[in-house]
Amino acid sequence: MFEVIIDTWSFWCSVLLTIWLVAAYTKAELFRFEYAHKTYLFSRKLNFLTKEIELLPINSCIQRFYRPKIPCYYDHSNDDEDSSLINFAK
Repeated sequence: MFEVIIDTWSFWCSVLLTIWLVAAYTKAELFRFEYAHKTYLFSRKLNFLTKEIELLPINSCIQRFYRPKIPCYYDHSNDDEDSSLINFAK
């Protein structure tokens, strides 16, 4: 009787240990996949950011010198463009 209890107990312990190990391995694989996926996306974002940072001085120079004239309803005397091309809303 004592041997049956010991055998049953050891069987269920081995089953639970196997389930626990499989669950831990699956969880580790999911975390590994998530980490690889996040680092891949981060590296792609980093590549986009470095390209934007490389273009930043050029963009700032263009924005500094480019000042478009916004048409005004009240000020028609300083128009740079032909007045027939601009429809002023009334």
